[in-house]
Amino acid sequence: MEDMSKPQKEAYEYKDSPTVKLRLVLFTYKFLYFCSKEPIDFTISLIPFVIGYLVFFSIGLFTFLITITLHYLIIWEYVRNYCGIKLVSDKDREEIKEIIPILEGFVKDRKK
Repeated sequence: MEDMSKPQKEAYEYKDSPTVKLRLVLFTYKFLYFCSKEPIDFTISLIPFVIGYLVFFSIGLFTFLITITLHYLIIWEYVRNYCGIKLVSDKDREEIKEIIPILEGFVKDRKK
């Protein structure tokens, strides 16, 4: 157990969990992995930005285009790429990628 990597240790914490909890944890990791993709990350970060912008300005095509442009320049280019702040970091994404097959193996073992 001491020679396991951090993702393996984290996955083995759920080995003896009930099947329902194990499936819920697996779903959560799959969702986080899905959110770590760039188009999804862009969309998820765009939604609160658009809602906040539309609270102060009227709805229209010009407003929508300005919102997307500002989001791209401020949130996407500066915060995400320059500062490195993401919904799921690259390190976490790689760890999640290792955890998912282990958890899927636990679920398959339970089905037998």
